[in-house]
Amino acid sequence: TGLLGLEIHQDDGHRFGTREAIAKIIKVLSSKIKIKGGDPIDYGVPYAHLKRVRVHDRERTLIYPNSKYLDNATSLLGLEESKASMTQSTASVKDDMFTTEPCDPQESVVYRSALGSLLFYRLDVPDGQFEINTLAQVLRAPTMGAMAALQRLVRYLVGTKDRAIELKRPV
Repeated sequence: TGLLGLEIHQDDGHRFGTREAIAKIIKVLSSKIKIKGGDPIDYGVPYAHLKRVRVHDRERTLIYPNSKYLDNATSLLGLEESKASMTQSTASVKDDMFTTEPCDPQESVVYRSALGSLLFYRLDVPDGQFEINTLAQVLRAPTMGAMAALQRLVRYLVGTKDRAIELKRPV
């Protein structure tokens, strides 16, 4: 036969596995519930769902943050050609977030827009969640120090965007 995976949500679902296994389960389920939709997802083929990119194989599921949110923040901040940072932030950058002068109105719009994109991106980036949440504390009145911390964080995230959360299948 073959392995089969079903990912069921409140109003939709995804199926992946061998064509034979999917055909069998669809036949059984179709007798009980109404099923509509497209083709099954093949193993190893990435697909976007719920602001994430997922890749299933026989042993695991990889969940990547959707890079469009990071790409948007990178573009808004003008960091497309910047080198990646090796760390998310430093203590001095965090201290400056609350003590430096406020951003001008135009910079504040950029800050809020870029951080808004990262709020979606952070769902699957455990090593950036704390910093993103900290930067959100000054969303109402961003400072130049917060802007510097945001730029550093985006440069770090650009360098780690190929990382995924791995969910292994039970043995």
